[in-house]
Amino acid sequence: MGVAAGQHPPLSCRTSPPQGGRLAVMSAFANRQHWKAGRKGEASDLPLAGEMSGRTEGGVKDC
Repeated sequence: MGVAAGQHPPLSCRTSPPQGGRLAVMSAFANRQHWKAGRKGEASDLPLAGEMSGRTEGGVKDC
């Protein structure tokens, strides 16, 4: 049983997205260059590591 021109045979398993490669390396390199350019003050409004935010994770509780 042949496959018609321009058609692909059915896949036997679900395909998965690519797991890195050249694009991932290039984007990591670009992010490092961006970080080194001096963008240090952008996260100054975030709480320091270990500090709690204004709300807890529990959400609103009925009394």
